[in-house]
Amino acid sequence: MKRSTSNFVIILLTLPLLVFVGMFLIGSYGIYRASISKSWPTVQGIVISSKVDTTVIHSTRDRTRKEVRTHVSTKFNRKETVISSIYSAVITYKYQVNGVEYQSSNYTTTGAQEGTLTLVQDLVSQLPVNTQLVVHYNPNNPSDALIVLQQVDLFITIFSFIFMVLLIFLILKLFKKRNKINENSSELNN
Repeated sequence: MKRSTSNFVIILLTLPLLVFVGMFLIGSYGIYRASISKSWPTVQGIVISSKVDTTVIHSTRDRTRKEVRTHVSTKFNRKETVISSIYSAVITYKYQVNGVEYQSSNYTTTGAQEGTLTLVQDLVSQLPVNTQLVVHYNPNNPSDALIVLQQVDLFITIFSFIFMVLLIFLILKLFKKRNKINENSSELNN
C-alpha cells in the first residue's frame, strides 16, 4: 500500500471514529442522567403548554435547509421537496421548589419526546394545559427537571463502543503497516 493511500484510508476511518466516539459519549451521558434522576425528589407540577413541533427538512433547487415550525397544516412551495419531518411533543410545565417557581420542557433526560406524528399527538392529547403531573427535579439544580424517568437504552452506546474499538484497531493496524512500509523504503534508499 502506498503511503498516500494509507494516509487517505487512515483519515477516512478517523471520521467515522469521531462519530462513534460522539455517539458513545452522548449515550454514556444519557445513561448517567437516567441513573441519577431516579433518586431525585418530586413535586407537583402543572402543564402550561402542550404542543407538537415539527422540524421540517426540505430542499429547494438551490440548497437544503432545516427549520422548526409548530405543527399546523403546513403548505410548501411547489418548488420545494420535503426530505423528512421530525415530530416532537413539547410539554412545558411549571412547579415550585422551596417557594421558587420554575418552568421546564424536559420530558425525559434527553429533553422533548420525539416520534411519529401519531405518537406525539397522542402524548400531547394526554397532557393538555392544566394537567397536574409529578415533576422529578435535580436537588442541586431545581431548574433541571423532567416528568418521565427514562428507561435506559443501551443499544446505541454498546453499538458505538463496538464500532469505536474496531475502528481504533483498524487505524492502529494501518499505522503499523505504514510504518513498516516507511522502514522498508528507507532501507532501500540507504
